[in-house]
Amino acid sequence: ILEKLVAKIYVADNGIDGVELYKAHQDEIDLVITDLLLPFLNGQEMIREVRKINKDIPIIITSSFLNELPQNCDVCGILKKPFSKTTLLEAVSSCLTLN
Repeated sequence: ILEKLVAKIYVADNGIDGVELYKAHQDEIDLVITDLLLPFLNGQEMIREVRKINKDIPIIITSSFLNELPQNCDVCGILKKPFSKTTLLEAVSSCLTLN
């Protein structure tokens, strides 16, 4: 779905890899999409680390457990799983338009 909208997609298997991937390609990344439940470094911790590098990068959280959403989580979008293709595209479009 997203490959039709963007030039490049980077995929990480866990939060640590996500931060490292962001560090390596931060000039090419316009949006971060992360789940809250990630191995090694959870989504909230990953967001904190990415925010140390770029406080303005738009971030979308996906989660099945939105009732456990952390307080003061600095994101532009939240998607409850399962979500539709339309909902994903609307969230991405909205976040990229805001920035």
